[in-house]
Amino acid sequence: MFIKFKISNRPIAPHLLVYIPQLSSLFSIWHRISGVGLTFFFATLIIFIRIILSSTFVYNILTLSSFETYQWTTIFFSLSILLFLIYHLFNGIRHIIWDFGLFLDIKYLSKFSLFLLISLFLILIFQ
Repeated sequence: MFIKFKISNRPIAPHLLVYIPQLSSLFSIWHRISGVGLTFFFATLIIFIRIILSSTFVYNILTLSSFETYQWTTIFFSLSILLFLIYHLFNGIRHIIWDFGLFLDIKYLSKFSLFLLISLFLILIFQ
């Protein structure tokens, strides 16, 4: 099969080159990525809290003081988590609305997508 495509100079998956990505598919992919990111963050946070609470007070102080993070890293991680959380929340609400069969027209899809992007941009600016 691959030899036939190579001889005729045709791509293996031509449908990937013909269609442009839709907003709903891109938002679905980013919804999954944000869910995985939030899961990783909260699991790490729970493990970190568990380690801190299981040791002695002096060791807790030494552990916390050994994490010398710069201000920009703290701001970057807190903004990333906030954006992941807000995006996942708003996109999840949109999917719940779709599950009820409401606003399934293409004009509402673009309005919800625009609302989602504007709200994320505003949160990023005003944070």
